[in-house]
Amino acid sequence: MTSLTLSLQFDPGRWHVVEPPQAPGAGFLFGWTVTPDPVDAGIPQPVARVLAEAAVSIGTVFFGGDADPYGEKGSQQIRFRRHWWRSSELTVYRATSVETVLPAFDSARHDWSMNAQWLVVSDSSGLTPETATVLKTLYANWTLPDPWPAGIRMIIQSAIDGDAAACYVQDPAAQESFIKAVHQSAVTAGMTVLRRHRGRSFTDSQSIKHE
Repeated sequence: MTSLTLSLQFDPGRWHVVEPPQAPGAGFLFGWTVTPDPVDAGIPQPVARVLAEAAVSIGTVFFGGDADPYGEKGSQQIRFRRHWWRSSELTVYRATSVETVLPAFDSARHDWSMNAQWLVVSDSSGLTPETATVLKTLYANWTLPDPWPAGIRMIIQSAIDGDAAACYVQDPAAQESFIKAVHQSAVTAGMTVLRRHRGRSFTDSQSIKHE
């Protein structure tokens, strides 16, 4: 059984993720548990598909992936410099379907289970200079862009051990749309959806359980 829980408030230090923006509702977190414990770390495939479907429902997804030296997978290269390393290149993929998002969860270079992956959901169908700058900031400095750029609907960060996904937004409508899309995707996948309401606290959650 896989249980997926949405927390409307969370402790970034516990999950080893960046601090959400200060605006109310600007950050929320999906966590999951699997019974029995899986052999491999990382995100369960049913959860990955639900998150991928929800992400592409609100925009175009961009993420860093494994090398694509001949461009056969439609990637683009972004050169950036980590503040403590030499100049490097980021292989960026554009995804508009579940199947094209799923490689983000399996990347060897940006390992989801090692807290090393980001997904950027954009209003634009193509890789704009603004989105490229956001990707550089995330992968080079591990910080959210400030100020929040126009056209970015959501940023998703893998949490410690790949056991959760921290989601950052500025537009409440984007948050609502994403959560509704997760719900719809879960129902379509045959998951049982349970909701718990305990006030605005760390225990705020909506739970989605799949057996």
